[in-house]
Amino acid sequence: MNGEQPVSYSTEQKPIVQPFNKKRTGLIISSVLAVILVGGIVCGYFFWYQSPEMIFKRMLQKMSEVKSLEYTGQIEIESTLSSKDLLSSALMGDGIILNPEEDSSTEEMSKFSVNFSGASDIQKLSNPKALFNLALSVDDIPGTFGLELRFIEKTLYFNLNNIPYLGFDLSFLTSQWVMVDMQETKETGEPELYPEKKKEIEKVVARSKVVVITEKLPVEKINGTDTYHYKFIIDKQELIMMIADITEILEKTTLTEEERNELAESMKSMESVEGGLWIGKKDLLLYKLNLNSVVAETEDVAYSGNIFMSVQFKNYNKPVQVEIPSGAKPLKEFLGMLFSMIFGPMMGEMGGF
Repeated sequence: MNGEQPVSYSTEQKPIVQPFNKKRTGLIISSVLAVILVGGIVCGYFFWYQSPEMIFKRMLQKMSEVKSLEYTGQIEIESTLSSKDLLSSALMGDGIILNPEEDSSTEEMSKFSVNFSGASDIQKLSNPKALFNLALSVDDIPGTFGLELRFIEKTLYFNLNNIPYLGFDLSFLTSQWVMVDMQETKETGEPELYPEKKKEIEKVVARSKVVVITEKLPVEKINGTDTYHYKFIIDKQELIMMIADITEILEKTTLTEEERNELAESMKSMESVEGGLWIGKKDLLLYKLNLNSVVAETEDVAYSGNIFMSVQFKNYNKPVQVEIPSGAKPLKEFLGMLFSMIFGPMMGEMGGF
């Protein structure tokens, strides 16, 4: 039309260049640094503060603050030691260490089982209380030996049940409570473990590396409580060092190199110790402990075997009720009765000649 050119309109817009904003750039950098810092803290929490080693150390600290608890457990022993000698040694408390010249081992494995339960309460240090029950059985000895202990008002009470025949009859002692005044035994016994020594021992245990965590397992419930579950092994050299240090604290002396070597030699039969730990996720208290140990024959130990122990803990920091048993006899009277029942017939026979 009339030679006019059509007018074209471009929709393309030129980019708007805004001036450099130092405040906004600083805000972005600060935000990035904050994210990195928070991420680092979170990672540090989970990988350091929440590491198995740290949780174990915190558990030790928490357990040292516990004033009362209840526990149940069992011990299973398989040994080449004969059942009778195994039971006799356990009752006599000699640690089942035999002279190799008096070898009583057998080719078959004897089985030894202990079920136990108890409670402890030290909320009032002037009147600590405790309960302990034990049922012991050996595969080829009939019956189950029972022991019950109670401690209250600085007096120990004990009661024996189902005592097996070990060459002499002790059935007359069954269900007879015996009392031992710990105040009297303290005068002639070992000195009391003073608070300063307790603190020193706690420090030794805290800095020791006896327990080595080897594996982290899935969270598991123990009696309804969510727990961290770890496998561990015992470092025998660290254990020897810890025992030596505690011995020096208790005896107020420094062990010689020879004494330390003797201690190491006494533990030579313990080939390996491993187990499991179950630690509460919320309160970091110990709820279950398993131990497996292999014992090998040595020059001083004339038997071999396996030991398994499992203990569960509950009712932390709750009062423990302990009743004084009625009809308890003083220890001296009990020993006099025991002496007359065992040796009385023998003395009578000798007098008849």
